[in-house]
Amino acid sequence: MTDSRTVWRVAGLEDLRAMALRRSEHVFPRHAHETYSIGINLRGAHESRCRGSGHVLPPGAVAALNPDEPHTGSRHGIGPWSFFGVYPSVQLMRALARALAALIRRHAADRPSPGSAGDEREGLRRVRDYIHDHLADSPTLAELARVAGLSRYHFLRVFRARFGLTPHAYLTQARITRARELLAAGEPIGSVAFAVGFADQSHLTNRFKQWVGVTPAEYRSATRI
Repeated sequence: MTDSRTVWRVAGLEDLRAMALRRSEHVFPRHAHETYSIGINLRGAHESRCRGSGHVLPPGAVAALNPDEPHTGSRHGIGPWSFFGVYPSVQLMRALARALAALIRRHAADRPSPGSAGDEREGLRRVRDYIHDHLADSPTLAELARVAGLSRYHFLRVFRARFGLTPHAYLTQARITRARELLAAGEPIGSVAFAVGFADQSHLTNRFKQWVGVTPAEYRSATRI
């Protein structure tokens, strides 16, 4: 059995070092690192005491410690253990945190602030009314997002959360609802199709039967006022 320990600095990152333990039976006394410590147990069980409590890490377990966190380290039970760890400096972690924060600001700038819930509700109300007022116009996702005052991605997410449907599915439902009203009033099927935004009578018939379960003609005959 060969016990080996290798420590190295990661090329191109002076503030990051790594360590690999292989088949080790070494017992580390209570100590602390001036860096962060992030490691994975590769083989065998690893036992550590930290903050007054004992912890046993099975193979595959990951452990992370703050700088200057006193702890011990040794094998647990019978047999050696293998471990791989990285030790980024405080400066490197701060740089990574700043980079992550910049990415979040760049790509999640449309996320709502805590006080924007009322604005979102008002924006969704405007979109709902806009859809019902423009059934025949086939409003686009970008158009609806502008009406709501939100980015397209955020609008799509909050719209579905509020109504349980995508904007396109909601538009189709609104068209079907209006078509039912017009058919019940005795309007010609072809006229109804164009009035609510379908390309033609066949398009209306296919969608109507899909959503309602009967054809427009059957519905018109059964419900005509």
